[in-house]
Amino acid sequence: MQGESSRLSSQENETHTPVLLKVETALDFPNALARVALYILENPKKAVRQSLGELSAASQSGQATIFRLCRELGFKGFTDFKLALAAEVGQLESEPNRGVSLTVNSLDETVSLISRSVLNTRQLVQPEV
Repeated sequence: MQGESSRLSSQENETHTPVLLKVETALDFPNALARVALYILENPKKAVRQSLGELSAASQSGQATIFRLCRELGFKGFTDFKLALAAEVGQLESEPNRGVSLTVNSLDETVSLISRSVLNTRQLVQPEV
């Protein structure tokens, strides 16, 4: 796990990488961590309101697993993660046009969606020195 946590350093937190984008990277983590990440991605508003115990039960994962995921994503702990997630969810709700539509109606929309995805991924990758 040490290698995975080095991918998401505290320096990335300082550059304000979107929380949900970080959580998306956890889908490649081992099963238990990926299961929590998937639950959070599918239920971000609900996850913000849940306690550690409630999130544990809902994601069918242990509390230690959730805490470990938060640390792997570069947060100090569950509370730090939850505050960042709440801020992002609140921002997305206040700016409805920034959300990604699940239906794509044209080639232009498809290209735009791919472009945004590439740019978001680029934020996660640090240039090699």
